[in-house]
Amino acid sequence: MKNWLRRWASHAVLVVFVAETRSSMARAQDVSAPESVQICVGDDGLSLIREIRHVQLNAGLNRLRVYDFCPGIDPASVHLRATGEPGLVELRAQSYWIEILDRQAVLDKIVGQKIKFERDLEDGRQQILEGRLLFPPSALTREGREPIPLFFQTLDGEFHELDDGRLILEQMPATDWNRPRLDWLLHSGKQDRTRLELYYLSRGLSWEARYTVWRSQGRADLCGYATVSNETGARFSSVQLQLTQTASATSGEESRFVFKDTTTLEPDREVQLLLVQARGIPCSILHCIGGRAGPAASPDFAPLQKWTELSLPADLPWLPAGSVEVYSIDDEGRCARQPALRCEATRTGSPMRFFAGTDPLVVVCRNEQRDPMRRKISWELVNSHPEPVTVMAEEMLGPGEAPESEATEVETRGSKVSIRRAAPPGKSRIELSIRLHGSQE
Repeated sequence: MKNWLRRWASHAVLVVFVAETRSSMARAQDVSAPESVQICVGDDGLSLIREIRHVQLNAGLNRLRVYDFCPGIDPASVHLRATGEPGLVELRAQSYWIEILDRQAVLDKIVGQKIKFERDLEDGRQQILEGRLLFPPSALTREGREPIPLFFQTLDGEFHELDDGRLILEQMPATDWNRPRLDWLLHSGKQDRTRLELYYLSRGLSWEARYTVWRSQGRADLCGYATVSNETGARFSSVQLQLTQTASATSGEESRFVFKDTTTLEPDREVQLLLVQARGIPCSILHCIGGRAGPAASPDFAPLQKWTELSLPADLPWLPAGSVEVYSIDDEGRCARQPALRCEATRTGSPMRFFAGTDPLVVVCRNEQRDPMRRKISWELVNSHPEPVTVMAEEMLGPGEAPESEATEVETRGSKVSIRRAAPPGKSRIELSIRLHGSQE
């Protein structure tokens, strides 16, 4: 008797558990719209989106529907967690769903339902048939879906093949037409109203930086904007926006610009957001030797490149690379515009530089001496200008390399070391040199 009671009790508990699970699984509920949104827009066409949402969860498995996310979502990138309790929820399964409202989709939904079909007869009259559609407009075969004729059975039992005509529906089939949706199967460790963090990657957002420089008498006014384009088809209100830019495909070094104020991104529109604004900052022209070697056609002598350098205030944030428009104003107030230039990314506390063409009047000869643990690079310069110029040489550091001694005007930034010096006028010859030591590959 006791064994029978034990078996009955275990079966009863199992039945109750299964019934409760099926009951909770049957009730799919909607996750709330985003409470706040943060978007990090990359320069590679991908954006990382973070949303805060709320939902009432039951202990165990929950079926949820999620709407109002970015239509360009990559469903495989979705990451979910409960704020404050990272291990509370677990996303067990997910499916992305969108049903576009077109003729075939409607026909799939109304198979077997009572509808009306209107068609034109040869004598010009219109005929309305009332009945049921027998089969969907396509069938699944080994080669995929194949279209099939539409057959219609009227209320009096006649069969008609429908070719050209118009459907007349009393009401639309119930579904989420033209609205993207995520269906989640989520497990929760307890029953509670939960605050969720949702992360995912999306396409459709892009940006570019553009700067304008007004230069006069060794000083310049600088203004820079980021143009953010929203081609996702969705509207983002009160978004916390960030921009990222990768230095190069090989280095993988990424920099980030964070806007202090929230913004609204309208669909299919652009918005300009202020990056930097500074007035009266020092502006100088550099004659720069960049890279390890000169052009292949002239390995010994090569023209220097001219760079414009702006000494930015130390409290300015990192500024991304972008296009530059330069306007020069002379002593008589006349304005001249230079062709569009390109500036490199600028770190906090570093000057902004943008390319200003080549300088054929200054030539350079580069020499390099190596031994197992050190190397010396030197450049011989000839200044043919009637006035002194500032010359800067840049060299890529090898693995473990560093400048051997602290010399005047030597600066190390990441994997580059630079040395600068003033070259006197009148075809005078000078030499720049730098010694590096460290391990060699």
